[in-house]
Amino acid sequence: MAKIDILRNEKNAKDKEIVGFLQEINKKSNELENALAENRTLRKMANVPENYGINAEQIKFLDREKIDDYKKLIRVL
Repeated sequence: MAKIDILRNEKNAKDKEIVGFLQEINKKSNELENALAENRTLRKMANVPENYGINAEQIKFLDREKIDDYKKLIRVL
């Protein structure tokens, strides 16, 4: 019985950690959406085309890599 309790406690701790990671991912996602919305507004105000400057696809690729890293970490936990 003691071993079951230990395993249950470990599982609960890992579940809490996963919830924390998911909350962090959601927070970062919201921050990114806010930054992109602000960027669109500033581009309109300055009459700058959407495709001017940094390649947005490269930024999205890096963000996807980070998300994939978090998902892998969650799977490991």
